[in-house]
Amino acid sequence: MTFMASLTLVAPAVTAAQELGHVGQRLKVTARRVGTRWTAVRLQERNPRVDIRRGQVEGRVDSVAVGYVVIGPVTVQWDDSTRFVGIRRTELREDVGLKVAGVLVGPGVLLARTVEHERIGRDRLTVLGAVSAVARDRGEGVNLTVLGVNVLVPDELRTFAGTVTRDPDDRRPEDQLTVRVLGRPLTVGGEISQKIRGESDPALRSRADDRVRLDGTLKLEFFYRLGRHASMFVQGDVGFEAELYREAGTRENTGSVRRGQAWVYVARMFGTPFALQVGRQRFREKREWWWDEDLDAVRLRYVGNRFVAEVAVAQEVAGESLRDLRLAPEHQDLRRVLGNASWAPTPEFRLDLFGLWAHDRSPSPGLGEVIPSTSDDEEDANLVWFGTRFSGDLNDGRAALSYWIDGAVVRGRDIRLGFVPAGDGLRVATRTEHRVVGWATDLGMTWTPSRGGLALTVSYAAGSGDDDPADGTDHAFRQTGLQDNNGRYEGVDRFRYYGELLRPELSNLEIISTSIGLPLLRSSSIELLYHRYSQIVARSEIVGARLKADPAGLAPGLGEEIDLALGLEEWEHLEMELIAAAFRAGRAFAGRAGELTGQLTLKVDWNF
Repeated sequence: MTFMASLTLVAPAVTAAQELGHVGQRLKVTARRVGTRWTAVRLQERNPRVDIRRGQVEGRVDSVAVGYVVIGPVTVQWDDSTRFVGIRRTELREDVGLKVAGVLVGPGVLLARTVEHERIGRDRLTVLGAVSAVARDRGEGVNLTVLGVNVLVPDELRTFAGTVTRDPDDRRPEDQLTVRVLGRPLTVGGEISQKIRGESDPALRSRADDRVRLDGTLKLEFFYRLGRHASMFVQGDVGFEAELYREAGTRENTGSVRRGQAWVYVARMFGTPFALQVGRQRFREKREWWWDEDLDAVRLRYVGNRFVAEVAVAQEVAGESLRDLRLAPEHQDLRRVLGNASWAPTPEFRLDLFGLWAHDRSPSPGLGEVIPSTSDDEEDANLVWFGTRFSGDLNDGRAALSYWIDGAVVRGRDIRLGFVPAGDGLRVATRTEHRVVGWATDLGMTWTPSRGGLALTVSYAAGSGDDDPADGTDHAFRQTGLQDNNGRYEGVDRFRYYGELLRPELSNLEIISTSIGLPLLRSSSIELLYHRYSQIVARSEIVGARLKADPAGLAPGLGEEIDLALGLEEWEHLEMELIAAAFRAGRAFAGRAGELTGQLTLKVDWNF
């Protein structure tokens, strides 16, 4: 077993197309009592498709009366259908911590569906619900009304760095360790993560290749506010990777020491809506269809009320490994310009525009030329992607419908090289240049009853293929190379929506998917997904796939996959995720058609 350590500075990610805090938006607001008023210390956006009457309050009881209690400014009532968890009605008293979920029946009056006993710090209040009023404060902030509670929200909490200071998939506890350094707060947190994954016949029975792998990681996070509008966020992690079982061959245990993100973020530069972020930072959009990657970059962002736009110039300055900071050949002299603009005039509609220019400026050797063995860059390209996304949420009070429509095209030129050994170096044996013209689309919708229950999702995705490799134009779409194809429907889990086992890139491919999701307990869910894959043009390669078997290139039908994703997030510190996946090969695999391969992954995270 080898040891792996890495130091990472994680950039925040924005999930909304505007500053947080407008009428109708569902927010979770954590506040502390400052004098006679409540001041927000954390904001989080929540599912907009939930009935706006539904809400939640967490805090200590201020007073008790017959049939109701008062928590901060919220009056909590109950009836015979209210469920009490961990506490009886007769045990309600002042200073007891409660977490209450229910329906708003009047200004500041919540009719409880569940009342749970919780350990909650003094002078802390958390409310979750729709914003009913927004008013500018005389200072630098706004007063938001949520569940009838008036909360002062400083401007820095509503913008990029203040809203989400960590990966949105992480669930850190509300009360993290905070110390003062040079008179300013430094917040320390992190997680301990363990993941075990078993794979069965990933090469479709062509060889003995079953294996079980264990990954472990300890993350430490440091969020420091340099000033009222300036922040930095540092994350370090120490981990290991070990093969617990390998059916044949020697077990491989690898590790590394890596550098990660390192940025400084400044909001409201010179009092304007513009913000600047410099350093290694995370680029992520909601569906991770365009990008989810750490890049060395300079990013300028405009943050408006309904409109957000950003542009960035990115180029790697060193490799990730601290043992060897040399850049990998494919990253040398690769410059990217990324842009994204989002407009959300109403909760029912959002428009996103995306653009990416990737220009590989490294020298391209000629046919027969000998190069060092460390310079084996097989592709030099100058490509431009641009596209749109239409998305939104519709709710008539009885059911909610969310939808998305993604479209993209890629244009440019690429040069592909093939090498053979030549002494201590490599000789260019093949060199082909193509014009690139490709397209892709991804669209779908999720239907959910307003009162909860099954969530039904259907989607379709296609990326163009190339039916004539000899015509000098490659019509096959390729994604940006920064994508992760990872998202969430209505459950608590994010998953690979093109298949947890196959995980293909959307290139020369057509995917039809359906999903049934069911909420469990308070904050858990289970999701059953089905994917059917077909190539646009029959080829002997599935671009980006994790399958250790290639199709024969004689038939387009690749096969089908079923995934089951179970997420459990019932506890403040603990998260559990179990994902099972099975793929059955189609006619494209000729003699191996009908063969099965499977994968089982268990992940446990402890947040602190």
